[in-house]
Amino acid sequence: MGLFDKKTDEEKRIESEALKELDTYKEDTFFKFRQLLPLYGISNMGFSETRFFNTCFKKIKKEIKNNSLKSNEIKGRFTELLNEKYGEPMNQYEANKKLQEEKLKPLKENEKKLEEKFNIKFQNRVWFKCAIEERKNSTFTNTSRREVDNAYVFIENNYLEILKESVFLKSNMGTRKIYFENVAGIDYDARGKLHLSSSLIINLKSADFIQLKNVPENMVNAIDSRYNSFLHHKNNATQNTVVIEKTSSESDKVDPMKKIKEAKELLDVGAITEEEFDKIKAKYLKDF
Repeated sequence: MGLFDKKTDEEKRIESEALKELDTYKEDTFFKFRQLLPLYGISNMGFSETRFFNTCFKKIKKEIKNNSLKSNEIKGRFTELLNEKYGEPMNQYEANKKLQEEKLKPLKENEKKLEEKFNIKFQNRVWFKCAIEERKNSTFTNTSRREVDNAYVFIENNYLEILKESVFLKSNMGTRKIYFENVAGIDYDARGKLHLSSSLIINLKSADFIQLKNVPENMVNAIDSRYNSFLHHKNNATQNTVVIEKTSSESDKVDPMKKIKEAKELLDVGAITEEEFDKIKAKYLKDF
């Protein structure tokens, strides 16, 4: 031990352990430090957060050198410094809510711009942007033509609303609603399932089709869910109608002789009078 070195071996060991622990907060792109940020409603570690981390790192390192901080106290010290800068940490619900708001903020700003541009509601709707290819049959030449445009697709309960945008002018080319009632089937590009997007071919009962390209995978699932839900409710409604009609039809088919026989049995056991039996008999003989 040097003349001016007043640290004991135990103090040196504690300092060495603490410095090693502190260094782990720099590993994996500040992973340990970034784990603390969501509780303050911070989703990404930007320039200001990186600069703040470096300030904290230097301060904590100095405290370790002064033997005032141990390895198991480093996380708590980072938390104290974060509290000083951002206030008390939030509970999990509040933190998640703030993170979600921050995540949706750019999207909402973009939706407002799109609403002003196209004069159609975007906010609070399920939508996505893609390319659209349509095949239409010409009334005069009886030949089909192919059209490709940009499109914004809105997913509703019973239909898809498609806002077409000119590829060159980026202007509104009108909207089109594709009601599920008029859809013969939807084909999904199997190759797209292996990537982040897919192609959908919507076959219409009119023999035309619409192809949506570069559809985000989560929106493929959303369309599939809405369409299957529509078919499910439609099939249930059809089955219920058949049951009602069948029940009604069966109730209309009354066998007069059977009813008279049943009434006679009631008369024989004394459940009805002779006069009541005659009225029943007259009624069903009249229908017969």
